[in-house]
Amino acid sequence: MIIDEKILRLYGGEDVEVNAREILFSENTTPEFYYQVKVGIIKLINIYSKTEFIHTYISEGECLGENFLITQTPYTLRAVANEKSIVTRLPRFQFMEILAKYSTCNTALLQLMAKRMCYKDEMMFAISSNNPKVKIMTLLKQLKESQSQGIRVSYEIPLTRKEISNMLGIRVETVIRCIKSLENNGMVSIVNGKIQL
Repeated sequence: MIIDEKILRLYGGEDVEVNAREILFSENTTPEFYYQVKVGIIKLINIYSKTEFIHTYISEGECLGENFLITQTPYTLRAVANEKSIVTRLPRFQFMEILAKYSTCNTALLQLMAKRMCYKDEMMFAISSNNPKVKIMTLLKQLKESQSQGIRVSYEIPLTRKEISNMLGIRVETVIRCIKSLENNGMVSIVNGKIQL
């Protein structure tokens, strides 16, 4: 959790229920609130020619759009609930007050932003590759690393093949073919239709 719920409440944070596929914020709008996911999953996306490109998924305890809020620049993507979710919302001024007063919140936010920058750097390198297997394995390893806290056990990838294709900008058929090839090479396993790493 980036900012403790008690601190959010103390400064006027309110819970907002968001239904699946409901938009929390859109491209080219001005950020006014700090958002922290309490329950559910929010995805950050762009849509090009009716095709959805998924940047990332934000899960419970994580915040979203904070970089735009801090720099006061319009959003370049949209936040959409992947499932019914509850998000705590806090006006910008109160958010900035919390950052000024609580160094632990500053540190947690800085660590999260640094982690996300490393993820983006690695994904940019992978996406620039001509090899779809490299793209897929980089994404799968990043997901496992971010969710399993370094535990060396089998990790079930929580994405469909369609979602993987949307995150990497490659065709679903290519994802299916590459996953099968990765399975044949022992790099992933398929259990009940789910990819495991």
